[in-house]
Amino acid sequence: MGLAEVWEDQEAGTVFWRGVPDRFFDEDKHVFRLSTVDENQRNIDKLIEYIRRVNPHAPIVLTLSPVPLKATFRPISCMTADCVSKSVLRVALDQVMQAGHPDVYYWPSFEIVKWLGCHIPVQAYGYEDGHSRHVSRFLVDGIITSFLSRFLQPKSQ
Repeated sequence: MGLAEVWEDQEAGTVFWRGVPDRFFDEDKHVFRLSTVDENQRNIDKLIEYIRRVNPHAPIVLTLSPVPLKATFRPISCMTADCVSKSVLRVALDQVMQAGHPDVYYWPSFEIVKWLGCHIPVQAYGYEDGHSRHVSRFLVDGIITSFLSRFLQPKSQ
């Protein structure tokens, strides 16, 4: 999961997976808004349901992206908007996990970067290239290595 800030087509009642393409934007029908915890929980549950229709026993791993917002249309600072956006999604993910869906897991990419990142001797963001939105290679490698060891180990016989 990435962002709780969305553009909605009010006529269709749907949201865009990214911003509205310039050639389609209509200020009378496209609105920017923050999606809700409940809305995101329902969407995640629906995704799980769709996957289960195809493969009832597929392991599903959910995660929250640690990459911060670059900009916002909300009348608050981007840093504050980022915190709220990630918080909305994290609460929705927590509620989904509390439901106890079988073979659904949460992988803490966000927490590793945001919370563990301030306790290690390497910068969590921008270490290699100075870009404050780029998660350091050190952390990305650690997240991927840990993920692979947790989820892709051969099952013992």
